[in-house]
Amino acid sequence: MLNNDIAILRELAKEVMDIANKPIQDERRDLWRKHNSFHRVQPLIYVRAFAFDEFFDFNKLKCEDPFFRKYEYYMHMMKFRDTIGDDFIIEPWLTVDAVYDPPVELRWGLKVEMGEKPSSKGAAAFKPNIIDEDDINKLIMPRHKVNEELTRQRYEKLANAVGDIININLNRGSIFQMWAMDISTDLAKLRGLEQIMWDAFDRPKWLHKLLSFMRDGILKVQEEAEKSGDLSLANHQNQAMPYAQELQDPKPNTYGVKRKQLWAFMAAQEFTTFGPDMYYEFMLQYQIPILKNYGLVAYGCCEDLTTKIDLLKKIPNLRRIAV
Repeated sequence: MLNNDIAILRELAKEVMDIANKPIQDERRDLWRKHNSFHRVQPLIYVRAFAFDEFFDFNKLKCEDPFFRKYEYYMHMMKFRDTIGDDFIIEPWLTVDAVYDPPVELRWGLKVEMGEKPSSKGAAAFKPNIIDEDDINKLIMPRHKVNEELTRQRYEKLANAVGDIININLNRGSIFQMWAMDISTDLAKLRGLEQIMWDAFDRPKWLHKLLSFMRDGILKVQEEAEKSGDLSLANHQNQAMPYAQELQDPKPNTYGVKRKQLWAFMAAQEFTTFGPDMYYEFMLQYQIPILKNYGLVAYGCCEDLTTKIDLLKKIPNLRRIAV
């Protein structure tokens, strides 16, 4: 059925490319560049999340290969996105993530994961792997190492299927991107959300030791990725449309860029119940050394930052705050 899978993907890729090549995409790029660089334009609307899984007819997915099926689903989503009419930009490429050694979920040696989900689309309990204080010794200092052979196989599989229709972007960037980068998300998964609240009172020195280790590990890996030339203009991250007049536009397979050429994104949703002083002591002061290496920074997601915005001003390259 492989040929049938490819035929399905090729038809979808043509439709997505037609959408990506619409003049409105360039109009939106220009609006976002101006908006993110403090030039007043019309209010921009970005529908970040929508209940696609709740109304999408999964019977439309015909690919049997799980690898292809993931891209089939994504392109159906992009087709629907085109009907929303917001200012989201549909880019003319598909992304294949590199395979890393060790695997991404083992980036700290201990598995970074959530617990069992009662339903596939529902909430999950935390299932931490740092239980006792001595478990900190089970962590490994992470590294940036791409498994070249497995990565080549993944890339060529998609490129051979649809690469003549739509550009295939290979993401070789750091394993610490988006949620893996902000310390807060990994910390809660490794230790438990409620437990880190207790740790701040019961064992603050131990918690500082853990945070220092995680900060240094992320800095190490990001520096290794930069020095290896694996960062690309497709590695911009700002939880919106990462365009700005001060930085080059997102573009696939443009390796060799520096962190100073990129947007970075962080949040600390797990610290929303911490007061400003404790939030700074146990999170923000560890995030800033990572963020200051980037060109522009977007901060915040669903957490309440009402009393913390003055602290966020300590980030030297801060450009966006989620409120």
